[in-house]
Amino acid sequence: MVSETITSTHNEKIKRLKSLRERKYRQQLGLFLLEGEHCVTEALDSDARLRTLLVTLSQEARYEALVERAEARGIECLRVSESVMEALCDTRTPQGIAAAAEPVLREWKASDAAAVKPGILLILENIQDPGNLGTMIRTADAAGASGVLLSTDCADIHGPKVVRGTMGSLFHLPVWQSGDLPGAVRSLAGAGWAVLCGDLAGEGFYSRQIQAQGEALVIGNEGAGVTPALRDACTHRVRLPMAGRAESLNAAVAAGIMIYDIARRRGILEETSHGSEE
Repeated sequence: MVSETITSTHNEKIKRLKSLRERKYRQQLGLFLLEGEHCVTEALDSDARLRTLLVTLSQEARYEALVERAEARGIECLRVSESVMEALCDTRTPQGIAAAAEPVLREWKASDAAAVKPGILLILENIQDPGNLGTMIRTADAAGASGVLLSTDCADIHGPKVVRGTMGSLFHLPVWQSGDLPGAVRSLAGAGWAVLCGDLAGEGFYSRQIQAQGEALVIGNEGAGVTPALRDACTHRVRLPMAGRAESLNAAVAAGIMIYDIARRRGILEETSHGSEE
């Protein structure tokens, strides 16, 4: 049973949840908001720590199964009016369901370099566009990456635009954060990983010959690229060829091209894998 019905945006619980639209309150409260059926379902299917599930009065029957699953896990379930849901959500037309969850971001430790599953790791430095960040996390998940490592100056992965952009991938693979990305890269190299970063003077990406237990791909800031300190810590510098007159590629597009080629060469992508509908 849904524990409570709330129709006022002035309710203390609602005011607390509404504050999660701002980063400082997400950090203070140790929570972030998920919007929509897909994200909530993916969170329930994973080991995400949900605190509260909210459904609108008009959509309660539609989401009955999700509410039952949440209640079975001891998650607080609230019935709210459409106006309350609209006040909580960042989207213009909410789907009638949302949830508050504990953060998924992990702090990178030196021991993680040896513990992370061999394969592919995506490393992101100072990515500022929430859409780019969400897309790159989703792409890493689709390509079978072992995780994503972020610098502390990236956009907040718990922000609504990033969460929506990941389409649930935020709950499928580990996402770490490090205040010393060059140090983390050096620890990965010491553990047998090849670490690649973009460089106009680097070798051709498709001509690379790499034998390593894992390949970590570094993508830098949308405007400034990879910082010199991080570039110097990498083991390989590569460049994507461009036949046209464009000076550069969007960061998320470049990441997608390269991470999929790495996955293909490593045999991670098989014809039996499920395909995209997009």
